[in-house]
Amino acid sequence: MKPMSREYRRDVRRGAAVLAAMIVLVLPACSQPVQGTPDSAPRPAPTPAPVTTTAPPAVDLELLVASLLRPTEVGPTWKSAGAQPKPDANAAAVCGGPGVVSQFPNAERTAAALESEQGELLQETLSVYPSEADAYAAFNATSAGLACQEGKLGETPVTLTAAADVQSKVGGDRATLWTMSSDRFSTVLVSVLAKQHVVNFAFITPTGVDQTIADPIALSRTGVARLLATY
Repeated sequence: MKPMSREYRRDVRRGAAVLAAMIVLVLPACSQPVQGTPDSAPRPAPTPAPVTTTAPPAVDLELLVASLLRPTEVGPTWKSAGAQPKPDANAAAVCGGPGVVSQFPNAERTAAALESEQGELLQETLSVYPSEADAYAAFNATSAGLACQEGKLGETPVTLTAAADVQSKVGGDRATLWTMSSDRFSTVLVSVLAKQHVVNFAFITPTGVDQTIADPIALSRTGVARLLATY
């Protein structure tokens, strides 16, 4: 396994932080192979909806936090990466245009960041919207922000694969998987619509680091199942 310098690890963390800000989205970001074959590609996402003005929903934040993935569910070398990712209304979508946070500011959001000893990162971001219609529109805005082959994650050029429909494997009302890669890291991104919630999982592996997450889809399924059992 190739050791990572402090600067290398810092760059990866910065990329992950941008990801979290974009999807909450996230966004989201991606690209390591995952177990199983994705279902047929989903329908093209519509143009992102305008900013909503509905009041934020009343939610129990403790329950939201309790529904997030735990380090022990990911692997024996995984632990909390510290402070949770924060949404950034100024973050643009990977493919250009406004990010989901700026388009849908009236949501309750929480997130978790986990890391392995090797430097891998897993970010889960959960957003609760005022209505199922708002959540649906935000999910579509996420998809629209990733509907390109080449984009930018912050200032980092990235390439993306076409979206794959994984709802039958992950659960929820809709679920989509992308892979995104740069010269410094690769990411598997899973975005899930579940009632009034949009949950995003970003599995980030630095270039040259052995991947220890065996199945991102299985972990996403665990997170979605707990969320639906909680709410």
